[in-house]
Amino acid sequence: MNLQTEQLSDSTSASHRFRVRCAGAAFLSLLLGLATRQPGLFPGEALANTAGGALYVLFGVLLLCTLFPRRAGGTRRRRTITVGAVTLATCAIEFSQLWSPGFLEAVRATLPGRLVLGTTYSRADFLGYFVGAIFSGVVLGILAKTAAPRSRRPTLEAPRT
Repeated sequence: MNLQTEQLSDSTSASHRFRVRCAGAAFLSLLLGLATRQPGLFPGEALANTAGGALYVLFGVLLLCTLFPRRAGGTRRRRTITVGAVTLATCAIEFSQLWSPGFLEAVRATLPGRLVLGTTYSRADFLGYFVGAIFSGVVLGILAKTAAPRSRRPTLEAPRT
């Protein structure tokens, strides 16, 4: 195997490892996010809402990185753009709750619609989204670092004669 083929193989396997890690973390964030909706699990409603908002953003970021690992999570710059785009989209969804056309209300009347689009606008939700953006950046950095190919470090052993 030549060096170029080996580098391509390392890059592909790193992308696959990143995708798998993001998928697992997305599943975990989805479960934790749904758990925040359970009464009594958090000491206060404000904490539950903030945690839920943060996990909502984290799930969106991880979902994008699972679907498009090289585009969304390939470099630090791309990861930053992904986190920013998901945070802006989440804020747009929150603002859309101020708008109540019939078709949107029909979607919000369903369980998936309530979970994705929400039902009630609250300025306090933005705190959770921004906390989620920061947390998502940290999580993506860790996932990218652990998925990166292992460098071929020189050994510290003395050459054998």
